[in-house]
Amino acid sequence: MHTEDWHTWKQHEVLLVTVAEKIRIWYKIPGNMPPVPLFFNYHQVYKSSAIAKKNSLARDWFTIWMGFVSYLLSSSERYSPSSS
Repeated sequence: MHTEDWHTWKQHEVLLVTVAEKIRIWYKIPGNMPPVPLFFNYHQVYKSSAIAKKNSLARDWFTIWMGFVSYLLSSSERYSPSSS
């Protein structure tokens, strides 16, 4: 992956994680956060593009995080905001 692309992915990851943390803490939604996409090595250098495409779990994991943020937003209606 090109360095510019890696930095863009990292920025998106940080934004998703930050938004999820803030929503979960503000509304006191119980549960654990899923592993971050970096855990699946999207920053790793592969020997060929075919191997990189085979190891696309990290890319797909961003979809999991978008779904998690969506879940938190819908769950926020059931919990009252934190008073702090």
